[in-house]
Amino acid sequence: TSVSAQEVKWKTFKDKKMGYSVEYPKKWKARGGDYSFICGEEPGMINADFTIQWSSVNDKERIDFIFNNDVDFYKNCQVDRETVTISGIKAEHIVATKVGNATFYSEVVILKTPEKWYRFENSGVKDNKFVPFFMSFTFL
Repeated sequence: TSVSAQEVKWKTFKDKKMGYSVEYPKKWKARGGDYSFICGEEPGMINADFTIQWSSVNDKERIDFIFNNDVDFYKNCQVDRETVTISGIKAEHIVATKVGNATFYSEVVILKTPEKWYRFENSGVKDNKFVPFFMSFTFL
């Protein structure tokens, strides 16, 4: 079952320079910058719960690093994919679990615009707040 923003107290993070806003749980810490957004419960974000990374479509090295290195990562995994719509744009929602390893969990969303590609990630533990997090992403 999904957790709605009404069930958890949320804050809105706006980055006018990068042109987006996103909601995250109120008790979490959040930080944004020129290339990423990170939020979680831990001070210093050592074990961030959710992240967003992005790249200009012209930065091939960064695109390869963020988006094209999952092939080996998903070996021996059960991978489920679905299409979701975020801020009016179709995106790919990917959930991977490793066969024979109940503790392995990866949840990623890839959103591509003509100018930038975005990667939303849940850092390894299933969290029902992830769906309302990435679905709250809005371009300013």
